[in-house]
Amino acid sequence: VSAEKYGLLVENDYGLLTFQGTRFMSFERIK
Repeated sequence: VSAEKYGLLVENDYGLLTFQGTRFMSFERIK
């Protein structure tokens, strides 16, 4: 996942992002 996509995820979705290296491992929305 690029930094750009990471930024978009953080900007557009409230949630918990977990990364391992540069790979997107999991995304869990905070309800």
